[in-house]
Amino acid sequence: KVFHRDFFPSMGNLIREDMPDISHHNCVCTGTCCRTDFFPSMGPEPSPMATFDVVISHPTLHGWEEQAHKTCAAASVAGALNCALQAYGEPATQLASVQRASSAGHVFQRVKSSGAANEGSGGGRVIEQDVIDYYCKWSREAGKINCHAALRGSCGLIPSTRKIGNPRLLRACHAVGATFLSNELDRNRKSAEVNSNNIGGAGGVLSLPKVGGARVVESDDDEEEEEDTDEREDVSPVETLRLMGNWMCRDRIEEGGRCAPDDASEIEDEQWERVKEELREGSSLLLHFRNHYALVFAAREWQCESTGAWRRQLLTATQKQRPHVWFCFRQLRADIVYSKVNQMLLIRRSLACGPQ
Repeated sequence: KVFHRDFFPSMGNLIREDMPDISHHNCVCTGTCCRTDFFPSMGPEPSPMATFDVVISHPTLHGWEEQAHKTCAAASVAGALNCALQAYGEPATQLASVQRASSAGHVFQRVKSSGAANEGSGGGRVIEQDVIDYYCKWSREAGKINCHAALRGSCGLIPSTRKIGNPRLLRACHAVGATFLSNELDRNRKSAEVNSNNIGGAGGVLSLPKVGGARVVESDDDEEEEEDTDEREDVSPVETLRLMGNWMCRDRIEEGGRCAPDDASEIEDEQWERVKEELREGSSLLLHFRNHYALVFAAREWQCESTGAWRRQLLTATQKQRPHVWFCFRQLRADIVYSKVNQMLLIRRSLACGPQ
């Protein structure tokens, strides 16, 4: 009860001055079902008298990863893969491991990958450094010097994934997920060889499907399209798609997921129900909004008795990756309408890889 109502604050509806249409903002409640004076919330909260519905993604709460630097495009992917693959090993203490040396040297200590950090443990998980290593390998091979320097934190700069976009992030989900699950297979095979009572030879881990069995979503705006590498012919344990996107973008958006300024309330209702459905099924929802990547941890809604308006909010992170704020769903749709880059991405276990 505390988790749903009092622990996480609500974020206020921020009005864009260059958007004349402000109908996406919630109406002011004149009754007792909503409260706006609850510190530190800046938006409507359900009062004790309100009847609300909440959907919690427990896999996301177990799988999210701490963000060490300005690397949201890496930490969010690691958390999404942990959620989709249900990899709940010991979390990597990256904030403690990634330490700045001297102010003169500006050198950052690198974190071990999941394969090395979790070697010999009962179960591993994808960590932020796994995704950064993939980005570094790709940028080095593609000759993107500026991107590689930003990822590595060269010349005293803080490591950043600011040059990573949605297309490369989706490719990272397939490549890093395949590498992680392959390492888990090898680890289980070695354990089975040592263990006298060998069960199945793979410790219960399913074999990996070919990428043809998974759904790899590409972008018509992807400037990296001509750089197709062998990763497409590798294996992929996850399926990715764009669940919500701008009505004018050329990306392949899931049917019914485009957001337009003149959308009817029925379209918003259908999109909201789809979000709740995916959270119930254990899929990972990754938001790209306001120059930040973050996961969706929960969804809640209640109807204002005085105005009849539905209050719909998503538990997410506007900074770093730790869940800390309820963000208005209508405000999110307005942000997606405002920018072609803002999207809601879906990462889930591939059907060819077997049940979760």
